[in-house]
Amino acid sequence: MFVLFRPFALPLTLCAIFFCAERTCQAQIVMKDGRVIRGQHAFLAQVDESADDAETATTRSRPIIVINDGLRRIFVSRYRTTGEQINTTDTEETLERFRIRRTASETGKDQKQLLPFQAFSEYEPFDEFGRRLVILNGQIPVEQTITEINPHYVVVASRGMVWDLRIATSSLPRDMITKILMKQINPKNLEGRKRIVRFYIQSERYSEARAELAAILKEFGSDERVTQDLQPLQRNLGQLEAEQLRQELVLRRKSGQYEFCKPFLAEFPTEHASVETLQAVRNMIEEDSKYEQWRTRLLETLYGYVELVEEEQLRDAISSILDEIRAELTQNTIIRFSPLQLMLEDDVMPADEKLALAISGWLVGENEAITSLPMAVSMYKTRDNVRSYLVSDTSTERDAALRKIESEEAGTLEIIAKILPMMKPVYPVSLRPATDQPGYYQLETPAFGNLPPFRYGIQLPPEYDPNRKYPLIITLHGEKTPEQQIDWWAGDWRNEQRIGHATRHGCIVMAPHWNVNGSSGYDYSAAAHGAVLYSYYDVLRHFSVDVDRVFLTGHSTGGDAAWDIGIAHPDLWAGVMPIVASGRKYTRYYPLNARYVPLYFVNGELDGSVNRTTNYFNFNKYLMAGNAENYQCTVIFYIGRGREGFSDEILHLFDWMGRQRREFPNKNFEVNSLRPWDNFFWWVECHQFPASRMINPTDWPDSGGPSPITKPQIEANITRNRVRLDSIAAQTTIWLSPELVDFDERVEVQLNGRRTSATGLFEGKLVDLLEDVRTRHDRQHPFWLKITF
Repeated sequence: MFVLFRPFALPLTLCAIFFCAERTCQAQIVMKDGRVIRGQHAFLAQVDESADDAETATTRSRPIIVINDGLRRIFVSRYRTTGEQINTTDTEETLERFRIRRTASETGKDQKQLLPFQAFSEYEPFDEFGRRLVILNGQIPVEQTITEINPHYVVVASRGMVWDLRIATSSLPRDMITKILMKQINPKNLEGRKRIVRFYIQSERYSEARAELAAILKEFGSDERVTQDLQPLQRNLGQLEAEQLRQELVLRRKSGQYEFCKPFLAEFPTEHASVETLQAVRNMIEEDSKYEQWRTRLLETLYGYVELVEEEQLRDAISSILDEIRAELTQNTIIRFSPLQLMLEDDVMPADEKLALAISGWLVGENEAITSLPMAVSMYKTRDNVRSYLVSDTSTERDAALRKIESEEAGTLEIIAKILPMMKPVYPVSLRPATDQPGYYQLETPAFGNLPPFRYGIQLPPEYDPNRKYPLIITLHGEKTPEQQIDWWAGDWRNEQRIGHATRHGCIVMAPHWNVNGSSGYDYSAAAHGAVLYSYYDVLRHFSVDVDRVFLTGHSTGGDAAWDIGIAHPDLWAGVMPIVASGRKYTRYYPLNARYVPLYFVNGELDGSVNRTTNYFNFNKYLMAGNAENYQCTVIFYIGRGREGFSDEILHLFDWMGRQRREFPNKNFEVNSLRPWDNFFWWVECHQFPASRMINPTDWPDSGGPSPITKPQIEANITRNRVRLDSIAAQTTIWLSPELVDFDERVEVQLNGRRTSATGLFEGKLVDLLEDVRTRHDRQHPFWLKITF
């Protein structure tokens, strides 16, 4: 079994039949990345301005929009919405709200004002009356009572103090919610029971809604009018439940989990499913059937073609290639043979050309397939020689592999650049995971200096296929362990499979042991950066990652690290998500760098560590006028909450991640660096920074910081084959590829305002490309040429 969370709109017929609860009006904010945020909104001049006092006019002096959805306050820039005018068309939403009265003893007369705090822990969970006991800041017991439950969030009040907090309803156990709700109605009252059903529907808990509806029909079914009113709803609930299952299966198949879906498709509930849902399910079943048929026919046909090849040496090589295809062909890779599928019935095309389409499509992708069989076989040999080069430990071995590559007809820069993205990782994992935890590994990679090896844990998604590229989430631990960080994203184990959202979305999750110096907090050191980056590069060596969908995140001190490392190396990430993080030291000096990576912050509004001297300065920098149009930043504050894990936010995080891709290559950027190891940005690598411009983390002033940086320390621009670079470093290297310049045209390079000797017609170098891939491990965007000044 698995949990379904994917939301979708309710049919109007169901709303008309059954919804009669309280109505509220909300504005709708449409973001440029496609997100739609609903809630009451206001315009602010800065993040720490009170929304209650803010003007509602859309003036340029108030560039920040805050949206209150009842659970959170979401801060975004007006410049990141779809237009100057916010869509203020009211969206009426009907919510079933259960308001729970508090006793006089629970409210009390003397209510203390709650000050910002660090954290609280649950000492006793909520009982059936909605009461619990928490420990504030590790020592102060506080009695709390739920005062409202609605499908989106729960409102909790505290005894003896002004402290109202909000919790996502979906994050609380279902049986707990059910017990509390049943105490708020008269079970013998039909309307009260119908309210429970409405609540379950709005919470998208359709199985509970159907169960409660069946109980109502059993108890009140003697009244014919009740039966007539509720039986249509029962059918509609069946449709909703079936559609929810279909959408989950679509998500799983999109994540490459075809085998997982097959039993659910075979036993799909058809009794109440809509015609559209059933047709979509039949299409998925038919797609699986067609794949099996096409796979069988493809392999039989290709092996049959081998006998028609006259040259024995060529025939032997082809047989080896087909054995590989037979062993590795899946629904993830069948598209590589689409050119052959179009030509399979063509009696005019020779068998050797069809073989070439299949082999080349397998090696370089369906869009680059060719009809020359000798060239296709040469591609296969070249790929194996490239792999030998990348795994060689010595320059002698690499030189021998390079000579083999150059001797092949396909050993050109253009062809190798097409082969590299389609290759499997060059270091397949040799270790076997524990049988009760499939896809989970504990690995290590050599460190630098005299540091011990960097260690990390990694969880692969179900049905991991090295020929498919997966999003990667790098999560940094705070008070919890790296293993618990993986649990937060990928879920707990159940029946030898994780049940979390990274599992559902088909993401790899990696958690490095980043705090190698053993400090209590994040120390901004080279060791911490190295632990994260070296572990990331090692993952690229072993596993199939989409380097344009790598996300860096962390909780607490791990969030501090994610924030700093994320904007110190902005060229690596599709997005950075610091959770309850503090932006100190270098973070405050790198606002230029932060413009180039999407940022998503999650905080509790009462977290004592989030204050004007740390986060507000950075948030305002990212969101305020004059800067906001350049930043992709979302800031979340949970109402009445402190320093927590905020599992409530995980669905929103996955929605946001699904809309982000790394900007690569970036032809124009301005960045700063205060540490020697913050030295690689997209296509520029710097060494030997002036010592006067650098500051070691251990030398950071006790109060304040270094002098403000008045101008970018590295400025880079490529326009029409003209490369301009200004850098404070004594040694600078630029890396070029066809993604950046046209090698068929003259290239001009200027450094610090002067034209260099590196001007003219350039050619890529095979050794530069191979060394770049061997050291940077990015096979999707390899550089072709290295120029050092």
